[in-house]
Amino acid sequence: MSLFSEKLLRTFCKVVEHGGFSGAQYELGISQPAISCHIRDLETILGYRLCERGRSGFHLTERGQSTYEKSKKILIQFEDFETELLGLRDVLKGPLRIGVVDAHLSNQAVPLSEAMGKFFDRDNDIQLELKVASPTELELELINGTLHLAIGPFTQKLDGLNYYYISSETHLLYCGEKHPLFSTDPTTITPKTLRDYNLCHRTYNTHSGIELLEGKGQIALVSNMEAQASLIMSGKFLGALPDHYARPWVEKGNLRALEHEVFVWKSDFHLATRSTAVQRNAISLFTQDFLSLVSGPVTS
Repeated sequence: MSLFSEKLLRTFCKVVEHGGFSGAQYELGISQPAISCHIRDLETILGYRLCERGRSGFHLTERGQSTYEKSKKILIQFEDFETELLGLRDVLKGPLRIGVVDAHLSNQAVPLSEAMGKFFDRDNDIQLELKVASPTELELELINGTLHLAIGPFTQKLDGLNYYYISSETHLLYCGEKHPLFSTDPTTITPKTLRDYNLCHRTYNTHSGIELLEGKGQIALVSNMEAQASLIMSGKFLGALPDHYARPWVEKGNLRALEHEVFVWKSDFHLATRSTAVQRNAISLFTQDFLSLVSGPVTS
């Protein structure tokens, strides 16, 4: 029995991702006893236990966790290899994994939906995966090969990745209608004024500049834009949001931008891909479709 049986590795990965046998059986299309046999066969080949399963639930062993991470990489490499071979026949087939930051839909300078429409106008057999995550996570997954391309405000410019400038996004500092500053004369609001108020930050680095305002107030951390907007609208926190994302609530009177030149920050959006000698046809085509819709010059 081959150690690198795709069936066994894929079964194991799906069980891990679904947290047990019951969820994995529907995606794999096989019964729980069959899944159990596959896991047992893989453990026999490897010579160690991958997971604990029973009344206490499903848990990976330490070796099982390491095996999952390595198996995932092998399966991704196999999929990419298979797709590259089919690409020699000019066939658009296989997975296309795209990552993007949250709150991108209201940013008209990021034409992701339009690019997808243009790309899928072609005859294809592409299995699209779209992931929303922080810029740091997206870059890491690009490096690891779990994503093919990503769109977001990348500031680090990691080696091994190509970056194509898309647009600049404006961030402003906002307060909710229940906040004491909501009705305050804007000419009296300064960075020093804000040091007594609570601030909320996203856990990923946006380089918004809001960290310069930290003072006596509490700091709340959030993982995404929606959570941050909720805290701001509570009236208990100030926070920086992209102007396009906050606009609907500003127009309704739920949010107000604090007008001061110090409270305006910019973040540059890029489309990023892995730097490889051979670029898969689907990735190249989607990149071309997306960049063709971006107004203004495109630079790498």
